[in-house]
Amino acid sequence: NAPAALRRRAQARHRAAEAALRHLLRAVQPRRMPRATDGAMQSWPAFARDALQRLDCKALQRMARTDWDDPGERHALRVRLRRLRYAAEFLSSAFPGSSAKPLLRSLRKLQDLLGELNDIAVARRLTRDLSGRRRDPVARQKDLLAQLPAARRRFAASPRFWLR
Repeated sequence: NAPAALRRRAQARHRAAEAALRHLLRAVQPRRMPRATDGAMQSWPAFARDALQRLDCKALQRMARTDWDDPGERHALRVRLRRLRYAAEFLSSAFPGSSAKPLLRSLRKLQDLLGELNDIAVARRLTRDLSGRRRDPVARQKDLLAQLPAARRRFAASPRFWLR
């Protein structure tokens, strides 16, 4: 168990983060479906294809320029991948007969690896900030970093169901 003072500081940070999140969520505005260049509403499949292609390109570009040893860059990629995955899960219904499973599975695995690496980075920072002590799970981080190339290749090679 953590010492009481450490636990109180962690709880205070947690409450501040929750308050910041509530403030951010109140500021979010709903979005409308975009119109085609002629002003007409896009079809659902056309909208889905455009949205997924744009998110996929952004994720692949971010992945290509990520410094894998930098926790901030890995986290930024994880956010891009999360956006793509959620959009793919939601928009897959626009492509009946196509299987989104291989892409979604590869995205989930890559996100899980990046998430665990992020957890390690956050744990390091919190441990250092809250207690001044360092607990460095270097072995686990090396293992996760070693798994990233294969997970990246699987994601990049997964068929884009919206292009079939």
